Amino acid sequence: MVVSSDWKDFMRGSLYRLASIGYPQICALGLWELIHQDSAAEIVLAVCMWLTMTVVLCWAIFKVFQRARLSRTLRQNPAYVLYSDPICLTRWGFLYVNYKAQAYYFMVPLFFYTLAKGCVIAFAQSNALAQSIVLLIIETAFLVATCVIRPYMNKTANIFAIIAAVLNFLSAIFFLFFTNVFNVPQLVGGVMEVLFFFLNAVFMLALLVFFLLVFYNVITLKEPAVQYTSLADNRSSTILVENRRITELQPLEKNLEIEDAHMTPSGNMWAPASMRSQSDEDITEAPHQPLPNASQPTLPSIAISDSDSSRSRRYDVPRQEEPLV
Repeated sequence: MVVSSDWKDFMRGSLYRLASIGYPQICALGLWELIHQDSAAEIVLAVCMWLTMTVVLCWAIFKVFQRARLSRTLRQNPAYVLYSDPICLTRWGFLYVNYKAQAYYFMVPLFFYTLAKGCVIAFAQSNALAQSIVLLIIETAFLVATCVIRPYMNKTANIFAIIAAVLNFLSAIFFLFFTNVFNVPQLVGGVMEVLFFFLNAVFMLALLVFFLLVFYNVITLKEPAVQYTSLADNRSSTILVENRRITELQPLEKNLEIEDAHMTPSGNMWAPASMRSQSDEDITEAPHQPLPNASQPTLPSIAISDSDSSRSRRYDVPRQEEPLV
């Protein structure tokens, strides 16, 4: 039953991902069919597909915001439910996993950015100047939002996103020049076309090389445990000795010593030093000394040095009783 439920969530998440991947093309071409009007059947099909994918993505965004609001109510952090709920991650995680926890809402500007560009490309084909001006405004707003928010998880992803937004902004400027609104010479237009192609080709080549390097690192990734030295199975590895390199157990050993220094035995329980009474102080002075035995009330403690360790240890040796006269 659990496997079936997981499989259903996986299939729903796959459908949501397919809708997200194909939405830019459907948004541009589906709305453009309303202007081109090849046939009534194609118009109905294009509009139905566009409406279906828009409703699906809007529903996914609404569910993510609903879970984020619940997480803020419970834990004052939107990432708690978004990343701890496996159903939310499987179905709608593709919308926000690339962003920082506090910038999960950036999927909304990205959605409206895609929708606005698709509408401009579809409905403004007859007026190139208006189309280029609106595209320039949209690209400028998206570039400013990306530079200010920087929503992605790491610095590399933010750099690539900002570079892509800058190239889209430059492409919108080139489109404005290509409309001949500035009456530039034909040679200048040809140079700008070559520059436009060169910038986009270089960026796509750099992006392709980056992805290939990432895939290579993923394939050749070694086991993380190989990077660390195994702890030797002997007593000297767990004993703190002077002039010895710090091991992974040294911080734990120091914390235990600090805790023991502030704790003293009180009856059968360990009580803080600030709460101990005078009778507790009379029982023992060393924090590591064991509790006195009722059957042998006079057991002195002597220090015996261990050959394997520089730390002195305390052992209880029974005192011989004096013969009765």
